[in-house]
Amino acid sequence: MRSSTENSHKNRRQRRRDPTPQQIRDRCRRIREEWSESTLRQRAGVIERAWSVPRARVIRSKVVGSSKE
Repeated sequence: MRSSTENSHKNRRQRRRDPTPQQIRDRCRRIREEWSESTLRQRAGVIERAWSVPRARVIRSKVVGSSKE
C-alpha cells in the first residue's frame, strides 16, 4: 500500500504538463514587452557602433584652364 506522501508526489507529477508552443510564444512575448529598446536590439544581435565623425571622399581632378597642365 502506498503512503499518502507517495500518492501526493504522483498526483503532482501527473497534473504538471509541459506548456504548449502557443503558451511558450505568449510568455516570451510578455517577457520581451518588458525589455528596453536597447535590450531588444542587443538580444536581436544588432551591433551598436560608436558615433564617428563623418568623412568625405575627396576626388582629385584636373582643373580645366589651369596653368599646371
